[in-house]
Amino acid sequence: MIIKNNDQPSVYLRQLEALNRRLAGHHPKKEKVAQMYRNHYSGYLGERALHYPLSFIRHKPYAILFDVRLEDFNHTYFQIDCLLLTPHFILVLEAKNLSGSFVYNADFGFLEKVKDEKESAMNDPVHQVFTQRNKLEEWLSTHKFPTLPLEARFISANPNAIFRTSNKDYATYVIRMERLPSMINSFWDEYPSPAITTRQFKKLYSTILQHHVTYFPSILAQLHIDRKDILRRVYCNKCDAFSYRRRNSLWFCPYCNTSSNTAHQSSLTDYALLFHQHISNAEARSFLDVASRDVIKRLLLKENFPTTGTRKSTRYDLTSLL
Repeated sequence: MIIKNNDQPSVYLRQLEALNRRLAGHHPKKEKVAQMYRNHYSGYLGERALHYPLSFIRHKPYAILFDVRLEDFNHTYFQIDCLLLTPHFILVLEAKNLSGSFVYNADFGFLEKVKDEKESAMNDPVHQVFTQRNKLEEWLSTHKFPTLPLEARFISANPNAIFRTSNKDYATYVIRMERLPSMINSFWDEYPSPAITTRQFKKLYSTILQHHVTYFPSILAQLHIDRKDILRRVYCNKCDAFSYRRRNSLWFCPYCNTSSNTAHQSSLTDYALLFHQHISNAEARSFLDVASRDVIKRLLLKENFPTTGTRKSTRYDLTSLL
């Protein structure tokens, strides 16, 4: 069963999406942000693609946790794309939606990507997944869990990607998506006896869930982007512009003549992702480009956001939008 799903993009991917949308095309960081968004979105599609092959697991019990981020003993964090837990073994999966042809350079420990007759180097995903595996092993020991067999594999989510290597050991850890079910089932044959009880198994996935920490950085500070560079106003999906204006208790777009009574919600979500999870009436007026304090007050109260403070110091909690 899936204990922690990835049916929604991560907060960080949504931050990148909001930032990409609200940076003007001429901004010097626009292309960097757009590329980061494309890369992370492609990775998310690769992780989502794991759902289908994982649905063929025939042994029970098992627990699947996507996008797990845990703190290690050095007070740094490590993140795992997909974690398969069973009483018999644990499997760490790193899925990448890579395209092109890749050759593993065993001498220097990296992948050489060959595309359009050009070569470039990229980090080795097998090394990456084993780093995550080792950190998880330390984390389990720190939290006093019994020792379980701990496996790790890199999953190529793109059926058109080609990997070449003369290193047979390395090839063992690179798995095409369609081979994932048979590989997982083979681990039950390799580890026929459970290493922990059912009660310990439930405690294991519950403890991991409790210690998961969502990655939610201050993305503007991270990328050295000034707050004033973020485009304001309410976004119209139909014409891809910040064109909605408030008219007769509705949002109206003069370019495509569409109207909405909820268009402000996505803009408030962008605010929460990029700036802060709490907003005042004055901040909402500025960001949504609405002059009337009363209009904004009615909009915010209608959303039933929790509040702190009174009168002009009232702040609305936007956490529910995330």
